[in-house]
Amino acid sequence: MSRSIDIGYRSADGGALTPVELQEPYYLLGTQRLSMEFWSLPQLREFGLARLTTLGFTDPVSFVGWDDLAELGREIALLQQHLRSIPFHPELLAGWLSHLVYCHSLLSLVTPEGCVPELCIG
Repeated sequence: MSRSIDIGYRSADGGALTPVELQEPYYLLGTQRLSMEFWSLPQLREFGLARLTTLGFTDPVSFVGWDDLAELGREIALLQQHLRSIPFHPELLAGWLSHLVYCHSLLSLVTPEGCVPELCIG
């Protein structure tokens, strides 16, 4: 089973989710087994990641609202900062990081003013 990333936004009054289509392969975040293996690495918590590392234990992980999206951006930056010291398959790590950056950036850019962004990894 693969993990996927879904993004969209809602009106501030809680209306229906407007999904944002992601092109292949950006909606993929690896198989569940490899994803759990990666996000469970103790080094990630030592670097300061908190929300993304819950993917090692729970499914899905959601980032809802601008504050959560900022937190995801912070965790992505930490991954980038410590990339060379993470003991994992380089091709997978580079791909997953690029998918997170793409989805985070796209959602930030397309969410209209006054709406609430949502990014879910499950």
